[in-house]
Amino acid sequence: MKRKRRLLNNIYTKLLIVLLCIAIIPSVLASILSYQVSIGNAKKQSEAYSRQLLAEMVSANDTTFQQMQAFIYEIMMNFNFYGSVLSKVPYSAAYLDVRSELDRKRQAYQNHIKNFALVDLRSQRMISSVDGIAVYEFDDFRSKVDAKLMDMIFNPDANDVPNDLVLRRTSKNESVLTYIARYGLANNVSGYIAVDIDAAKLTRPDASGQYGYLFVRNSHGMLLTDRNKDVYEAAHASGTTDRYVVISQKSSVSDLQYEYVVSKATITKNNRILLWSILSICLVLIILGALAAWMSSNNIYNPLRELLRYLRNLSGDRTQPEPAARLNEINYLEQLFNRMNHQNQTYMKTIRMNQGMFKQRQLSCLLTGNVSGFAQLEVPEPMRIAFPHDSFVCFAIELEDVADFKQKFTPLEQELMYYSIENIAEESFGSRGVAVAGRQEPYRIAVLLNYDAARNGQPELPVEWSRQVQSDLERYLHILVSIGISGSGAHMQAIKGCYDQAMHAVSHKAYFGKGSIVHDPIVAQMDTNREFDASVIPWNEIKDHLKISFRLNEWDRIIACIDEIIGKVSYVSVTPSDLQFVYLQYLSCLSDTCVEFSLQLQDVFGDRFYMDRRLARLSTMKEVHAQMAALARSLFEKLEEKKSHVHQEMIEKILVHIHAHIDRNLTIESIAEKVFMHPAYLSRICKTITGLSLGEQIVQAKIGKAKELLTGTQVTVGDIAERLGYTTPRAFYRIFKDYTGFTPSDYRKQEGLRKIIE
Repeated sequence: MKRKRRLLNNIYTKLLIVLLCIAIIPSVLASILSYQVSIGNAKKQSEAYSRQLLAEMVSANDTTFQQMQAFIYEIMMNFNFYGSVLSKVPYSAAYLDVRSELDRKRQAYQNHIKNFALVDLRSQRMISSVDGIAVYEFDDFRSKVDAKLMDMIFNPDANDVPNDLVLRRTSKNESVLTYIARYGLANNVSGYIAVDIDAAKLTRPDASGQYGYLFVRNSHGMLLTDRNKDVYEAAHASGTTDRYVVISQKSSVSDLQYEYVVSKATITKNNRILLWSILSICLVLIILGALAAWMSSNNIYNPLRELLRYLRNLSGDRTQPEPAARLNEINYLEQLFNRMNHQNQTYMKTIRMNQGMFKQRQLSCLLTGNVSGFAQLEVPEPMRIAFPHDSFVCFAIELEDVADFKQKFTPLEQELMYYSIENIAEESFGSRGVAVAGRQEPYRIAVLLNYDAARNGQPELPVEWSRQVQSDLERYLHILVSIGISGSGAHMQAIKGCYDQAMHAVSHKAYFGKGSIVHDPIVAQMDTNREFDASVIPWNEIKDHLKISFRLNEWDRIIACIDEIIGKVSYVSVTPSDLQFVYLQYLSCLSDTCVEFSLQLQDVFGDRFYMDRRLARLSTMKEVHAQMAALARSLFEKLEEKKSHVHQEMIEKILVHIHAHIDRNLTIESIAEKVFMHPAYLSRICKTITGLSLGEQIVQAKIGKAKELLTGTQVTVGDIAERLGYTTPRAFYRIFKDYTGFTPSDYRKQEGLRKIIE
C-alpha cells in the first residue's frame, strides 16, 4: 500500500495521468467526432468537385460536337459538287482538288474527328479518310475497309439511329462514336455523311475507377461506352443508392446525357485511414509515455538539477534559487531556452539579411576572373561558397519581352521576380551539383554550376538541365527566357571564360528565336564572322515582284518573296538591329505598293498602326517573318475587297453584253480585249464572282438563245448553229445535248408536245 501511495504521489506518475486526461483521451474522442463530421464534408466536397469536373467534361465534349457539326455542314455545302466529281471516270483534275480540299479539312478538324466518309448514292462511290483520302466502290469499301459502317448506313438495326452518336467497333477493333447524317429529303436521299469520333476522347474511360466513372448516353438513351457497365447497372439498381453518388447533367448543345458515378466507399476511404492512424498514434503515445514515466521516475530528477546548474553557469546566472523556487525548475528552464533561442534568431536573421550580398560578391569575383579576391573575401563561414566537384559550366539567362516585363511589374515587383528566378535556377541546377545564381547585367542572370564530370559528363546534359529551368520559370512565374550555355571548365580560373562563352551564346537569339537554348560549342562550329550587308537584298526587284503578286492575287508568291528576304539574312551572327532595318525596308516596299493602288496606310493597317512600338518588339527572325506576313495579309485582303467591288460591276456589264450580242461570234479573247485584261485572268474573276468561267457563261447564253429559237421559230437546226457561231451542226448537237440532255430536234419536239398538252 505504501509503495502504491508513493507511486501515486510521484510527480511523473501524476504527469502521466494528467497527460492521459487532458490530451490523449480527448484527442481520441475528438478524432471520432471529427471523423463523423469529415465524412459529411467529404461527401459534399466530392459532389461539388464532381459537378465541376463533369461540367468541364461536358463543355469540352460540346466543343467537339460543335466542331463535328461544322465539319458536316461544310461537307453538305459542297456535297453535289463532290458527287459530280465522283461520277466522272477516269478521275479528272477536279478530283485531285477535291481530295486536297478534303485532306485539308481533315487536318483542320483532326483534334476532334477521327475519320469521315462521304457516300454518294448517285455515283455509287464514296470518299473515306480511314487510310488517307481515297475513293471506293461500295463493295470494295465493305470488303476491305469497314463493313460495319456500310451496314449502319444501308442495313441499320434498332441501335443504328441516324443524326445521333452511336457506339460501334471498326474493322480494326477500335471503339468509335459514329454520327450519320443524310443529305437530301427523307424521300429523296442523295447520300450520307458519316463521322467517327474517338470514343475514349468523348467518354474518357477510367478502368480503375479511382475517382469515379463517367457514362454518356445519346438522345435515344443508348450508352456510348462499353466499359464499367456493371458499375452503371449497380448505380441504377434498386437498393444500391446508398452505395453510389450519381451526378447527372444534360448537354443543351449535343443533347447527350452525362452521368458521373462515384462510390461512397472511395469518398470515405481516406477518412477511415486518418481515423485509424490517429488512434494508433494515441495508443503508441500512451504506451511510450507510461514506459518513460515508469523507468525515469526514480532517476531523472537529479540529472535535471545538474543540467540546470550547468545552464545557469553557461548563461552567467550566478544567483542561487530559494528552496521554494527549486520546485519551479521547469519554468526556469523554459525561460532560459526562450532567451537563448531569441539571441540565436537575431544572429541568424542578421546573417540572412546579408546572404544575397555575400553570394553576389563571391559570384562577381569568380565571373570576372578574380579568383584570388574570391579566396581572400571576408564572408561568414556558413555563407562561403564551396565547390566540391571538378567541373564548371556557366548559364546566361536572359528575359524575353523586356518591354512587357517593365510595363507589367513595378520596380519592387521586378526585384522580387529576379529573386524568384535566382531561387528557381539554383534549386533546379543545384540538383546536379552546387549552383550559384545572381544578376550581373540588366535583365540577365548568370548561373555558375559546379558538377561531377564523371557522373554528368555527357555534352547534351546542360541543354536538358536548361530546358527544365526554362519549363519551371514558365510554369511558376509565366515568363519566357533564353539561355546561353558555355563549354565545360576544369578549374576555377576557367570560370571567366565560361561566362564569356555563355554570354556570347545567348547573344545569338535573334537567329535561334525567342525562348531558345544555345550551346556555345554548337555556335562555335557555325559561321559567326559573317556581317550584315544591306546590299545583298535587291529591294527594287522585290518591290516590283510584290506589286505584280498583289495585282495578280498570288498569295503564295508573296509568301515566297518574304521567305526569300528572310533567307538573305539567315545567318547566326544577325542582330535585332539588322532585322529591324530589313523590316523598315520591307515596310517601305508595302508603302509604295499602297500608293500604287491608291490606298492609305491607315486604311490598310488600321488607325493604331505604330511603327516604333512594333520595331521595339522585333528581335528574332521568326517575329520579323510573322510581322511581315501579317502586314502583307492586311494589304492583300484590302486589295481583294477593293477589286471585288470593281470586278462585280464589270462582270455584270459583261454578262449583259453577252446576252445582247449572243448571235455574234463572241470569244473570251474579244471580250477581254474590250476591258483590257488577260483572258485567263478575266475568266478567273468571272468564275470567282458567278461560279462559272467566262467561257461557260458564253456557252450557257448560246444554249438559252438556241432554246428560244427552237421553241419560238421554225428555223432549222443547222441555221441556228450557224447563227450562234458554231462551225458545224455536229458541234452544236454535242454541246446542246451535254447541257440539256436532249438533241436540238428532240428538245423542239418535247417542247412542242408540252405546249399542245397545256
